Amino acid sequence: GAAHPPKKEPPTPIATGYIFGFIGTYLSALGEIGDAETAKKLESFMDSQDPLVRRETALALGKIAAPESKKCLLERHKFETDLLAKRAMADVLAGPSFGMKLDPKSGQFKEKE
Repeated sequence: GAAHPPKKEPPTPIATGYIFGFIGTYLSALGEIGDAETAKKLESFMDSQDPLVRRETALALGKIAAPESKKCLLERHKFETDLLAKRAMADVLAGPSFGMKLDPKSGQFKEKE
């Protein structure tokens, strides 16, 4: 009979953790050294299916604090379904980088008065 190609195994939790660790470190480093241009490129990571990547991206965008990133984070926060990623976005928006206030009634962010 014909030889079958080896069955591809799903990644193990250790391999997945290693890969994410690399990506998380990469995103964090970009946040530390980035500028507005870097922030714009980072925003594409907010489209990741992995909530951990979205979380790390939000934290990196908060370090850069580019005004354009605030719009991205505000929009993403409205629709984020992962609680940890949503919390990271909220922390960044309410933190010193952007200084916004979460309205408890609407669940939306507003500029501090």
